[in-house]
Amino acid sequence: MAVGWYSTVILLKKGEFMSKIKIYTDLFEKLSKQGESTRLEYKTCVERISESLYETVCSFLNHSGGKILIGVKDNGQIVGVNPNRAEYLKADIITAINNPELFMPRPYFTPQILVSEGKTVLLLDVPCGQYVYRYNGKYWYRNGDSDIDVTDQPELLLS
Repeated sequence: MAVGWYSTVILLKKGEFMSKIKIYTDLFEKLSKQGESTRLEYKTCVERISESLYETVCSFLNHSGGKILIGVKDNGQIVGVNPNRAEYLKADIITAINNPELFMPRPYFTPQILVSEGKTVLLLDVPCGQYVYRYNGKYWYRNGDSDIDVTDQPELLLS
C-alpha cells in the first residue's frame, strides 16, 4: 500500500508537527495554482461532499493516484469549506470510503484539514490502488482532468 504524507505526520515529535502542517499548507496553495490534471482535482464542496468527489477518488485509485483539493473552484480560487462543517466533511469521506456498498474494495487514506489563505480546506492524497476499484457499482478511470465511467469497457482499466 502506498504511504502518503499523512503517515509521516503521526510519527513527528510534538515540536515538529506545526512545521509539517505549514509545509502541507504551502503545498496546497501551490497545487491550487497548477490547474487540474490527471493527478490533481479541485472540488468546491463548501457545505457537503458531492458525488463527483467519490467518482474522482475511484478514478485516482484506478489510475495513478492523485490529490483532491476541497474548497477550491475549478479556476484554482481557494474559497474554503464551512469551517463549522470541516470535521463533518472529513468524517463523511471516511465513512463513504469504508462503506462496502459504495467502494469495493475499500481504499485507505485520511483526509487532512488545513487552513490556506485564511480559509478551511481539505486535502485528500489518494494513493494508486493495488486493485481495480468501483464506486457505487461503477468503474471509474481518469482521462486528462476528467473522470470517465468505464463500467461497460473494463478492458480500459487494464491498459
